[in-house]
Amino acid sequence: MLSRAIGVIDDAGVTGTNDSFWKVKSEIRNQKLEISVSIRPDNAFVKRAHNRQLPPQSAPERLQTQTRPCYTATMRIVTYNIHGWRTAGGESNWAAIGDVLETLDASVVGLNEVFYPRVVPGAAGPALEALAARLGMYFVFGPCLRWPAEHNMPATAYGNALLSRWPILASSAHHLTAKEEDKEGLLARLESRGLLEGRILLPNGQTLTVYVTHLDHTDAAARWVQLRVARTWLARDRHRPHLVMGDFNAVSRWDAAEPPSPGDRAFQAIDAMEKAGYVDLYRHFGSPGAATFLAGDEPARIDYLFASPALLPAATGCTIWAAADGVSDHRPVLADLDLERLFAG
Repeated sequence: MLSRAIGVIDDAGVTGTNDSFWKVKSEIRNQKLEISVSIRPDNAFVKRAHNRQLPPQSAPERLQTQTRPCYTATMRIVTYNIHGWRTAGGESNWAAIGDVLETLDASVVGLNEVFYPRVVPGAAGPALEALAARLGMYFVFGPCLRWPAEHNMPATAYGNALLSRWPILASSAHHLTAKEEDKEGLLARLESRGLLEGRILLPNGQTLTVYVTHLDHTDAAARWVQLRVARTWLARDRHRPHLVMGDFNAVSRWDAAEPPSPGDRAFQAIDAMEKAGYVDLYRHFGSPGAATFLAGDEPARIDYLFASPALLPAATGCTIWAAADGVSDHRPVLADLDLERLFAG
């Protein structure tokens, strides 16, 4: 089975460059839904991804033929930091990641610490493509580094990925490096981070926007800046159902065994998400003190699934999957959504 990728879309062209864009608009008459997909034609990698992984049809025809999956009322969302396709011991974990996601029967998956198009032992071709093919899912990759549009993406490119059982109509990789929010230059010396946005066409004809991010692991002040940048993009969906997930490298005061000291910035990122109205789904359904990151001196819960207020009524549960211990240095977090409840009325 071929993975059903719609390609890699970078937002570099919308930040003041002269890159041209190709825009396709298609109307799906049965579902009365207008679809807009923007693709950079001057990015050689994007064109190859389309030519290699999709049938040779026009874009409107291709979108129409991919919108007939079997209906299911339940959507399972998973966020998982996969540690760069390797276990804590340095061995390839590609096959084990596939086993975990198959066991969880995920509908939508957000991955952190993804190297693409890296080839790893056990995978036939680039690991991300092979994983999507094994799971029968669509995928997009959001690189955290910019590279010249005329050049191929290096095998060492890293970032976030989104996989979906249903078509991903459009995506964009936002770079969390805006200078306006980083007046002190905190991010200049740190590893680049990103926010991957994907718009998913659900089986009932509705769409859902999902964001995948991975914030800095070394500096609470840097995480605060990155989150402020991310929220400039998230704000566009403030009144619509959407989900924000990933490795925030930050802890929740709800999990703290003792009251935090005044001025403690360790909780700042999660406090900000909750202040903005997002609901930590594990906090909503689980118990304090759980861990998703196991490799540090003190295991901690730093991986999150945040539902917007409009999405919360559809959530039916959230858990941390401890049965995956040993596959990565993180545990996957999963939540279930009831689509009928979400779009009722």
